Amino acid sequence: MTKAIAAQHREVGPSAIVDRRFVVKREIARGAMGVVVEAQHRTLGTTFAIKTLTEHAQSWPGGQPRLMREGRALARCVHPNIVGVVDAAVCDVHGPFLALEMLQGRSLASLLLARGRLTVAQTIRITEQLGAAVHHAHRMGVLHRDLKPANVIVGRETNEAEDRLKLVDFGIATIPEEHDVARHKLTAIGETLGTPEYMAPEHLVDSVPATALSDVYSLGVVLYECLVGDVPYAGRPGVIFTSMISGIEPPPITGVRNDVPRKLEAAVLSALARDPAARPASIAELVQACLAAVSDEPAPLDLRGPDLMGRAVVRVPYVAPVRLLDGTGNSDGRTEDISEGGLLLVADRAVDEGRSLQVKLPLPSSGRVATIDAVVRWCRGQRGRTAVGLAFSAPTPEVVDDIRQYTRYMTSARDARARTDWGGAQRRS
Repeated sequence: MTKAIAAQHREVGPSAIVDRRFVVKREIARGAMGVVVEAQHRTLGTTFAIKTLTEHAQSWPGGQPRLMREGRALARCVHPNIVGVVDAAVCDVHGPFLALEMLQGRSLASLLLARGRLTVAQTIRITEQLGAAVHHAHRMGVLHRDLKPANVIVGRETNEAEDRLKLVDFGIATIPEEHDVARHKLTAIGETLGTPEYMAPEHLVDSVPATALSDVYSLGVVLYECLVGDVPYAGRPGVIFTSMISGIEPPPITGVRNDVPRKLEAAVLSALARDPAARPASIAELVQACLAAVSDEPAPLDLRGPDLMGRAVVRVPYVAPVRLLDGTGNSDGRTEDISEGGLLLVADRAVDEGRSLQVKLPLPSSGRVATIDAVVRWCRGQRGRTAVGLAFSAPTPEVVDDIRQYTRYMTSARDARARTDWGGAQRRS
């Protein structure tokens, strides 16, 4: 695609129609390169997550090739713990896009932000499921290269007894025959491929090509964070770089908590070895070492937790942009869960507990933007992000009814197709 053609493409917005088939309902997430929206197929009535390029990325020659490569990587990696891709094409109006499985859940990053850390049993279940996803990708010749909690979605599958993880965002993944082909053309000037806190030392320090051992290191960081509540090396990239080249070891896990088996700590720390040859030789070997370190059968992976309000109200996943209006400045973020009584959200700055404010967001059933009075019940921040629990203050009957319709639908769906067809159900009602 030439730069002149790319400049004609527009970003997607509410009610936009992508490739004459997908009607956009709302924005789900946005990054430097991509925008993800919820969209309904005009004929099938099924809901998908559509990933397109931002306006900035549309004019970058490497934007379309990278997005299409992500689609090819996902097409290779069909697995229960990896988000599914159903289509990849170029829209005349909105440019290249991927049609992905629509997930209902929360990111592992937001769960860790809200809870601090997880139990040993929950961490082992995450090891099993996330390890299975990455191991399968490696068998297909795909390196993810950006393993981190933000790229792991935790959701409940219909008729399953426990939560299921889904690995997402293969935007910088590599495919065997494309490892070295025009690699420099798929990297924007000044762009760092990966997140420094989760990048293997050999890439952050020496900038060598990625291998399967790179993903072993990143998975080790994720497991360390699940157990400790923080990453082994935190701070600006320069601080992380200095810590690594200075040979500073990650703080011991058992120095933070005493319920972690020593063998599990040893397995996780082995994945964090600076020398790749000292790490477990594969994802499978790391997973096996972690499982062998625990003797009791782990409990089911249930990360939903208690209701924000401390009451028995139905809370379901709902991801959408949100703005907090508290009189001292606006905060932007996104919702993670919603109930008739309140929200769990991730914001870009802290707010005081007990403070009254207003929250502006699109309602889940109608898509209508509403401004609701709320009170901050709790707030927890880490590394520039803040999890906030909000309780609604006397929401209008219209707001309550809109949320109630959504929560009832999400909790009463009988099969996977019905669960992802919220938009179709609304259209037919």
